[in-house]
Amino acid sequence: MFKSRLTVVYLGLCLASITVCVLGQLPEDDELVACAAYSGCFKGTYMEGFQSQQFLAFMGIPYAIPPLGDLRFGSPRRAGRNPDTVDATKPKPDCIRKEYLSAQPVISGDEDCLYLNVYRPMPLSEELLPVMVYIHGGGFIGGSAGPSVSGPEYFMDSQAVVLVTVSYRVGVLGYLSTGDENMPGNYGLKDQLLALKWVRDNIHGFGGDYDEVTLFGHGIDGVATHLHLLNRNSAGLFRKVISMSGTANVPIAINRKPLEQARKVAELCGIDNADTINTVELTDALKTVDLETLINAEDGFKYFGADPLYVFRPVIEENVQGAFLIEEPVDAIEYGHYQKVPWLLGTVETEGALRTININENPYLRDQLNSNFSNILKQLVEFPSQFNEQQKNDRTELLIKQYLNEIHALGPQTIYGFLNVSENKLPYKKFVSLFVFFFLDND
Repeated sequence: MFKSRLTVVYLGLCLASITVCVLGQLPEDDELVACAAYSGCFKGTYMEGFQSQQFLAFMGIPYAIPPLGDLRFGSPRRAGRNPDTVDATKPKPDCIRKEYLSAQPVISGDEDCLYLNVYRPMPLSEELLPVMVYIHGGGFIGGSAGPSVSGPEYFMDSQAVVLVTVSYRVGVLGYLSTGDENMPGNYGLKDQLLALKWVRDNIHGFGGDYDEVTLFGHGIDGVATHLHLLNRNSAGLFRKVISMSGTANVPIAINRKPLEQARKVAELCGIDNADTINTVELTDALKTVDLETLINAEDGFKYFGADPLYVFRPVIEENVQGAFLIEEPVDAIEYGHYQKVPWLLGTVETEGALRTININENPYLRDQLNSNFSNILKQLVEFPSQFNEQQKNDRTELLIKQYLNEIHALGPQTIYGFLNVSENKLPYKKFVSLFVFFFLDND
C-alpha cells in the first residue's frame, strides 16, 4: 500500500511546495517508508508481534516544536514538514517527570518530548484501517507512550487497526497555571489536541482512516479522554471515545486554585516576592528556572509519601484565547455541552491497587499512615471542596465503618477495603450511545 501511493503523495507534496522534483530524488521505495501529507517521509522498522508476525513501527515522529525556552508554559506549536526522510526507528524519551512511586524517586525524561508513535499491521494492503489513538496513563504526572510501556503488540495481532500513542507534557510543565492568559495551563491536554490534529492530517499516509478515529485512555487519562469530549475544539477529530477507569467529573480532575499553586511553586523555586509579583513577572520568572529545580518543587506539596499524587491538574480557563476547558465538567455534562459520539466507559475490580500496594509494602509509609489513619485517609479521599471539616470527618468514619469494618489501620484485614475506599460512583445522563463495562477477576 505504501509503495503504490508513495510516488503520488510525494509528487503532490512537491507541487504544493513549488519544489523542483524528479523521480530519482524519491526516498527509498519500500514498505518501511511512509509519507505523510503535512509532515514528510519517515523510515520505520519492523517489530515482533505477540503471537503473530511482524508489524511496522514508526516511532519518535514530531508533532510539535519542542516546548523549550520561551515556549515553556505555552500552547504547543505545530511541527513543520521535514524535507528529508526522517529516521523513525527508535522511540524518543518520555516527557520529563519525577517517579514518585519508585522506591527512590528520581527525575527522568526530557523537556523535548512532543512526539508520537504509529504502528501498522502487516501484510500491507490498499484498505485503510480504523485508527486508535492512545492517551497513556500516569495520572497527569507520568506515564509513557513508548513501546516498552504502551506496547502495541496485542493491537497489531488483531491486524484490524492502526495504533497511535502520544507523548505529552505532564506534571508542573503540563498543568501549572496562573489562572489567566499569561500562563493559562492545560498544556498536556493541548498537546493531545495537537496530536489529534496531526492524526487527522497525516494518518492516511500510514494506512489509517482519519474518518474512523477512536480516542482511548485509562485512569486519570481516561479523565483526559472525557475532557476531549467536553472540548469544542476537539470536535471532528474522533468518532468514538473509550474512558477506562476515569471520567472528568471525579473530584480530583480539576485544580480550582491555580494562581495560589503557581505562587507556591515559585516560592519553592526561590523566586523573590513570589506571593506579590504580577502574573506576567511570575510567568517570566518560572520560564527561566532550572528544570531540575522546577520538577523538584512538587516535593513541597507532598504531605504523605507520594501523596497527593495529582498535584498538577487541568484548570478552567476563563477569558483565555484558545482555551481547552471553559466550564466545570459537571456543568458541561448537565447542560449537554459535549460531543454526541458513542462513549464506552467502565471500571475494573480493585482500582487503586498500585498506590495501595506501594503503601502496604513500604513499612515506613504503612506505619506513618496507621499512626494517624483517619486524618491521612481523609486527605487521600479528597472530598469535594464544598464539604466542611466536620462533614469530611463524619464521612471518613463512615467509609472506615463500611469498607474497613471499623478498623483504623491498613493491614491484611483491610487492604481490599482500602483499595476501594476512595472510589466515586457518579451518575451520567444525556449521553448518546453510552456503554458501560465492569471487569471481574474470578481467579
